[in-house]
Amino acid sequence: MSLTDAAGLPLTLADRDAAAAWDRTVAGFLAHSAATLDHLAETLDKAPDFPLGWAAKGMFYLLLGRSELKPVAAEALARAERQRPPAQRIASAAMSRRWPPIWPGDPSRPPTGCSGAGAAPRGQPGDEAGAWHPLRPRRQ
Repeated sequence: MSLTDAAGLPLTLADRDAAAAWDRTVAGFLAHSAATLDHLAETLDKAPDFPLGWAAKGMFYLLLGRSELKPVAAEALARAERQRPPAQRIASAAMSRRWPPIWPGDPSRPPTGCSGAGAAPRGQPGDEAGAWHPLRPRRQ
């Protein structure tokens, strides 16, 4: 019998305690809880071969936006990739060949006309925050 998460989605977990810890991880993340990483650590302790848990760890560390944590995030994401079932790896490789990269050419440099990461946003005159937002009408 396969387990599902709180939303009813199938999980690759065999342990009910690990599934409960994963549900607490997701709920904590959605609530911006400081205990989210504790719940994730509990999940990975109970199910060290859970690829979604390792992927979440990698993404959580990337979301912190600190360059010194990039190696931790990269290792977690690499571990998640190694633990994915072979059929998923094949499907992922086929999909990556079908879809072009977000930024063709040098992936470390955004295309011309894009402000890029870390650049000051291009604002409109009179904008309160000085930044243009796609949902805010442009002022003439």
